Amino acid sequence: MKLLFFLFSFLFCFNVQGENSVDSFFNRLKTPNGASVRIIQDERIVTKMKNEQESAGDAEQKTRTAPGYRVQVFSSNAPRTAKNEASRIATDFKTTVKDVPVYVSFTAPFWKVRAGNCRSYQEAIDLMNRLKTDFPARKNSMFIVRDNVKIML
Repeated sequence: MKLLFFLFSFLFCFNVQGENSVDSFFNRLKTPNGASVRIIQDERIVTKMKNEQESAGDAEQKTRTAPGYRVQVFSSNAPRTAKNEASRIATDFKTTVKDVPVYVSFTAPFWKVRAGNCRSYQEAIDLMNRLKTDFPARKNSMFIVRDNVKIML
């Protein structure tokens, strides 16, 4: 188990330093004079590392975070009901307004539901007005907050 941990740590360090793939790491172990290092390992390790690298690369290329605005539609610190109510409200928003991302967060002691990834304040105002027409029961509790938002690249 210690050897497996050491191997993952070793490979991670090389990956952080700019390795593009697991295969290039193993290719670097071969020397030009014909000598090579023989690594005996389970094939699942290489497969798992390649899958992790591909999924991490896809996520990093598609979005990044930047300062922006969101519309907060719910906030509560009621210890028994806040979590369930936040989940219910988020589900209602996701089913009704499918093109607007909804985020549920917990910042002690508050459960919050926020919607949108707005780069400008005006964009957030437009989104809030749209949400107020779609959800008139919640229009008095909606307001705009500064947050780090996900920006599509």
